[in-house]
Amino acid sequence: MHGFVQLPCPKCSTTTWITPQVGYGICPACHTEVRAGGAPAGAGVPMPGPVNAPAGPAAPPMAMPMAMASRPGGHRLRAALMIGAVVVIGAGSVAFMTLKNKYLGTGKKDTASYVSLGLNADRPDGDAMITSVADRATKWKKDAYFWSVNYQAVRSDGTVDVEKGAEVQYISPSRVVKKSKKDREDSIRKFAYSQNGADYSKQWDAINEWKNVEKPEAPECTIKDLTGKLQKDGLTGDKTVRISFDPQFDWKSEQLWHVIGTDPQIDARYSMKTCEKVE
Repeated sequence: MHGFVQLPCPKCSTTTWITPQVGYGICPACHTEVRAGGAPAGAGVPMPGPVNAPAGPAAPPMAMPMAMASRPGGHRLRAALMIGAVVVIGAGSVAFMTLKNKYLGTGKKDTASYVSLGLNADRPDGDAMITSVADRATKWKKDAYFWSVNYQAVRSDGTVDVEKGAEVQYISPSRVVKKSKKDREDSIRKFAYSQNGADYSKQWDAINEWKNVEKPEAPECTIKDLTGKLQKDGLTGDKTVRISFDPQFDWKSEQLWHVIGTDPQIDARYSMKTCEKVE
């Protein structure tokens, strides 16, 4: 402890370290300010040191940090402040990563961010969610085309609440019809949307041989057209309905949107050409 002076506290006699730079210290027991020679508060007191020592810049004060540490609960206070800072920084990091993933994606293989898809991350358009992944599907298989869609929560403006569940499916028509199960592997590509964008990293196989596969036509009645029509039936504000299309169930004489909702109460199919309800 070279450069420090030890003096007894005048109040309780506890040994107190005094720093030469400021000329006083704080008693660790009763917290009395202890000065060399009983100098009054605020008076500078010269401390013992080398004779004829060359003058130099004053060292930074050290007494206050020591005093804080020596006060009852001082260590706990400093620890609490440090923990608080870590929590704030940590919370900020979590918030940053959440926003980063939402708008820029996770960066993992076979995923796409909303920015890269040209979609609004907060309210992605249901029609654009189908077409925006087309190039990724054809990069996967050259003959791939759109096959089905299942949105659990579509708003009146045609945007989708992806946190409720949203999936777009493409297929490779040349592979799903193969007789060999091995040849039908990786013949279906599902784009699962979430708050982080679209994930298409999982492999999906056609379990059975598909027959009479025909490419669906692009809908003339879009999802936005359909939800606009449904507004008169009570689909307003942020109310949502489920909208899906699966050729296995929704393609008889024509292609149909299947709409299911509780508010408004709906369970019906609508023409993908005219938006008219089909009984």
